[in-house]
Amino acid sequence: LTSVEGSPAVAARAQPHLSRFAAPVDVISAPFSDFLDTSRGPWDWVLLDGHHQGAATLAYVEQLLPQLAPTATVRIDDIRWSPDMLRAWRQLQRLPAFTVSVDMGMMGLLFRGRQQAPEGFELWPGFSIFV
Repeated sequence: LTSVEGSPAVAARAQPHLSRFAAPVDVISAPFSDFLDTSRGPWDWVLLDGHHQGAATLAYVEQLLPQLAPTATVRIDDIRWSPDMLRAWRQLQRLPAFTVSVDMGMMGLLFRGRQQAPEGFELWPGFSIFV
């Protein structure tokens, strides 16, 4: 488990908590884009949460793409934080690198390399609607 935290104080608090649930745990204090410049991948599962701007979210995913495992999952949190974030989510859903997207209201899942034609699911509101 690798956690990237922009705040050194939050990173210091996170390490002992995360270590109770997984081993080994690396908590890195750095801006996410700096981490991605030097990260080692391949990443199987990525959670993006923290920089709630559409342009930044798009840039992070673009930076991540070459480092993702062939069947990686990317979770984007707060996709409806703002109209800008929702626009970014809609763009991410159309990227050819992802074959399945799941819109769960406040978060979205992007799946890479699944053996099916590109498809999108919408599970909100109430997690009961498939589109």
